[in-house]
Amino acid sequence: MRKALIAIGVALALALGWVFLLVGEPAEEVKYAEKTVEETISTPMQPMEALSGSLRSVTEPFGEPVLSLYGVNFTKASVSDTAYGGGWARVVTIRYPLSEGGELRAVSIRPTSAAPLLKEGSGWKLVGSTIYSIADRDAARMENGTECIIFTQTDTAVYALIAPAGYEEEMISLLRSTTIE
Repeated sequence: MRKALIAIGVALALALGWVFLLVGEPAEEVKYAEKTVEETISTPMQPMEALSGSLRSVTEPFGEPVLSLYGVNFTKASVSDTAYGGGWARVVTIRYPLSEGGELRAVSIRPTSAAPLLKEGSGWKLVGSTIYSIADRDAARMENGTECIIFTQTDTAVYALIAPAGYEEEMISLLRSTTIE
């Protein structure tokens, strides 16, 4: 009789354990990030330029916020479409003067898949020794010996500051003035 009670107790314990395993906390579900569908540019626009004053004439056609430097006067700004990936990429470039005749370019590109348009030429290397920030967004740095790029992106656009080699420190000091609006 005692062995029968032990066997029933073990069977009951196993059954309760099995029920608790089935009813217990569900396994953590795998969460999938929704892939953002980027707006494609199917028809190119006519290029436009602004030489001084308001940036509105070149920023409005971009359709997304644009990277610029707050409180710094620009020398030239343009918006144009470039063939890319079977469609078009829209690019806004705002040029700012640097010391000794150098020029800093604030570039905004959409869609984000067109980011390779930032790096013309070859020999680009990612420099990961310092953390950068463009308009309060984490940014990375690339250089190729002739130019330096500090760049970031959102879900809809890629943003970069581009300066000639030798102007890196001046460009880095201007990061505090960056805004994406």
